[in-house]
Amino acid sequence: MSNRRRILRALALATVAGTVMGVSPLAPKHWLGALLVAAGSGLVVFVLLLRRAGDALDTGTGPVSFPPVLGVALLVWLALFLPTLRWLYEQWTGSLWTNQHGIFVPFVVAYLVHETLQDDPAPEREEASAWGLLWIGLGAAAVLLDAGIHTGFLAVAGLLLSLPGLSLLMLGKRRTRALAVPFAIALLMVPIPRTLATEMQLRHMTASAVEWILQALGVTAYREATVIHMPGRTFVVSDACSGFATLYAGFAMAIVFAASSTTLVRRVALIAAAPVLAIVANIARVFLLIVLTQRFGGWVIDSFFHPATGVATFAIVLGGLWLVAGRRGLRRSFA
Repeated sequence: MSNRRRILRALALATVAGTVMGVSPLAPKHWLGALLVAAGSGLVVFVLLLRRAGDALDTGTGPVSFPPVLGVALLVWLALFLPTLRWLYEQWTGSLWTNQHGIFVPFVVAYLVHETLQDDPAPEREEASAWGLLWIGLGAAAVLLDAGIHTGFLAVAGLLLSLPGLSLLMLGKRRTRALAVPFAIALLMVPIPRTLATEMQLRHMTASAVEWILQALGVTAYREATVIHMPGRTFVVSDACSGFATLYAGFAMAIVFAASSTTLVRRVALIAAAPVLAIVANIARVFLLIVLTQRFGGWVIDSFFHPATGVATFAIVLGGLWLVAGRRGLRRSFA
């Protein structure tokens, strides 16, 4: 690939990455803040891709080329699942407090697919497998069934079923087996209903822990269920503040890091660390919000600082998982 094509390709991917960050729940709602996040993210991706392109130029490696029929198949697939993709987008971007990581999962999956095919020892094209039609047919049936009952989740299941089918038709059986990990990670796209957070009692755990910390520090506070009473003010730990979104996002990133890790010990450590980091970070966030609100007034809860702490919590969990995964091992996987 020529240097000009590498630059244009890096620019296109950086534009996509910046756009995704700009419309994601992690970006501010104000247009200027979203624009700055998009521009900054795109610039970082552009620089990293140019650096990667330079390494590929030195080693002589290049991307896997796909047959032209793949484009036609993808268009047909997109027409079938476009309503499902739109529903997923709405679920991913509806709130910072639920499924905040979902919008990034397709790009992680695409990256892992690309890397797996790059490392394929036999780059020649295989014969298509007719079994792919079965998988795609099952996915289409799920979408049509969901069109009548409108759950959304059944259509997503159909979309996930169609992915290995598309791979079987385009890449053959051997490569499809090699893509088992990316297809498994695609399950993280599925939105989790907020009611599940209530059933897991996470907000009760958070409220209880915050009450204990406040009392340990000598602050007058007592709890009724998930309501914390303090002198002159009452705080409610809702499902949105239960930390469930951070827990799910943390598990998602732990699985992605584990897939790229080189040792079993680190993989186990990542999966075990995800819930601990998410729960501890969320308890610290709720404690901080309560202390600041008690000290400076109710405007703290109503300001940008409230959702910003949610983003910061996810960043802390992500950083902790990065350290557990080991920077050297991740550098080998993602460099």
